Amino acid sequence: MERILRINAKELKEKILAGERDFKSIALPEGADLSRLVPELNDYLKQQDLATCPLKFSGAKLIRVILPRIYLPYVIMSGADMSGADIRKARGLESAVGLDSVIFRETIVTCAEQRIIENARKNLKMFDVRLS
Repeated sequence: MERILRINAKELKEKILAGERDFKSIALPEGADLSRLVPELNDYLKQQDLATCPLKFSGAKLIRVILPRIYLPYVIMSGADMSGADIRKARGLESAVGLDSVIFRETIVTCAEQRIIENARKNLKMFDVRLS
């Protein structure tokens, strides 16, 4: 079983700005508001080669986290829990990896993010039905 590392929003920002990319199995405090940190993070992330070295949030707990307008191209999100998170106007989401396995429950989005997420999940094989 993978261990969950609990960090706060400021620690996450500092780690990203220091060049860290692997945030698998982290947990931010429920309802953490990163909206004031997003502009600085976006300025930094836009200067990075995220296609080659993406942020990895596989298995992360981002429950009710507030991240409006976050810049996340190529982010790896497999298995992340984004229940109740606010990701309205997220940029680069269409190139995110693993959206088909992210937990989205009452996640706050605009119609644009909804279309991207639904498109990523449209070919998701939910069942392997066998007669016996």
